Amino acid sequence: DNSKLAKAKEGAESCLNALSERDYVGIMSLADTYEEHIELTPRPQRDKILAAIDEIQVGGQTVFSMALERAGKALSAKTDVEKRHIIIETYYC
Repeated sequence: DNSKLAKAKEGAESCLNALSERDYVGIMSLADTYEEHIELTPRPQRDKILAAIDEIQVGGQTVFSMALERAGKALSAKTDVEKRHIIIETYYC
């Protein structure tokens, strides 16, 4: 439902705000498959990242396996960064 999605988007924005200027962010939505809204992008491009978060719509069921595999590949390719993280947020309870 849209209120849960709005809270999930707020949580994603809070995560973005907690990152440093050296961090990178990629945005994927998870449904029956995944959709990559923005590839790994430098945190200083905050407006572009927020726009990607904002475009996410309610989808089907959350399927993590394909998205985790894709996120892992994206993070593995970013070799000039020491620490890499995947944050998963869902509005399904």
